[in-house]
Amino acid sequence: MNNCLKPLVHEIWKQRLTSGTHPVKLHYDNAKPHVQKDVLHYLESKDIKITHHAPNSPDLAPCDFWLFDRIRQDLIDHADSNSLHYAVTVIMNSLSK
Repeated sequence: MNNCLKPLVHEIWKQRLTSGTHPVKLHYDNAKPHVQKDVLHYLESKDIKITHHAPNSPDLAPCDFWLFDRIRQDLIDHADSNSLHYAVTVIMNSLSK
């Protein structure tokens, strides 16, 4: 939460001064870090709506099958959100069209 979620919410607040996080909806799967009670309470306290991903949905996006595993392989340990953002950007820019 301190390395990723809180800096993300802070950045949303900085970029959306008039509306804050009110109209923000977060879509994610049911991975353990996402459904952890502290995370859910934090998102709720910031008025961020959660849209759950349907389990075993036939409507999965194609990137669900390869992109996230590819990104996770290269994101072992990052000290802060800036280094994580940089690492994800490098990975995304390295993908061929």
